[in-house]
Parts: sequence; structure tokens; C-alpha cells
Amino acid sequence: MIFVESLKNFFGRRSFRNFMQFSLDIAERVRLPRPLRRVLVPIFQATIERAWKDVHMSQATLFLSVACVSPEEIRVLNRKYLQHDRSTDVLSFPEYSAEELHVIREKLLTSNSETIFLGEIVLCYDEIVHAAQEDDVSDIHELAFIFSHGILHLLGFLHGERMFVMQDDVADEITKAH
Repeated sequence: MIFVESLKNFFGRRSFRNFMQFSLDIAERVRLPRPLRRVLVPIFQATIERAWKDVHMSQATLFLSVACVSPEEIRVLNRKYLQHDRSTDVLSFPEYSAEELHVIREKLLTSNSETIFLGEIVLCYDEIVHAAQEDDVSDIHELAFIFSHGILHLLGFLHGERMFVMQDDVADEITKAH
């Protein structure tokens, strides 16, 4: 498990009175290279900061589970849960509906001691590397783009301009920082 003490670790240039905690449980059936593994929490932080701008001041803990799997394994999951018989780079399994997320978000604004499990994200490293090569970007950039995409789905976002702009911003920030 990776646990980051505070947003200050990544966003040190900004001043926060209180800091939201981030926790990831990572199951690696396919091992992520260390440089990519190290950017998962900063991606999580940068995505939350953009998606829930007013919530980042909470002292709550946001938690999600991440599994890194092979193309074959993600294809089975994609077929079983989304009826798409193909491999993909990311799948998101939200813990909450959009309505429930609204209540949770409001609770985070008023409570400092909540621990919230957002859901599970399944990543396929091979697909991420392939997409990075196709898009002529670094693996870190592509991972930031894809992982933030999955996190935004856990937060109730649907595909659209706002979501894609946030993904681009996160990927650019993470790439510059690493």
C-alpha cells in the first residue's frame, strides 16, 4: 500500500491549511516499472484537485484500489462487465452512483474525519505502453492521462470536454514534475 502524508508532498508550492489524505492499494499481477508506480499517488492528487476543487481542503482520506493486469485479463473483465470483447487500457468500477457521490462530496466539505473508498481501477500496462507509442508521448504521460480518466469515472464524470481537459492538465503536470 502506498500512503502519502499530504498534498503538500506534491503541491508544495501551494499553501493549504488542511490536507486531504490519499491511499492506494495496488495489486500487481503485472508489475509496473518503479517510475510509473511512483506517480500513481500524485496523479490521484492532481485529479482530485481538479475535479473536486473545493474538497481538497478536507482532512478526509480518499482510498481506491488499483490492479495492474495483462491484456488477456483486462479483456475478460471488459467482456464480462461491459460486453466489449477486446483488451483496453483502463476499467473503472465505482463504489458509488452519481447521486451518492454528491452526498459524499458535501459530507467531505463539512467533515474532516471521513474515509471514503471510491472504487477500483484496473490498468493494463501493455495497453498503456502501446497507446504511449501510438501517441508519441512518454509512458508517464500516458499513465497519467489514463489513470486520471479512471479516477474521473469513479467520481461520476462521463466522457466529455471537461473530463478530457482535466486529463490533459493532469498528464501535462505529472510529465513536467517527473
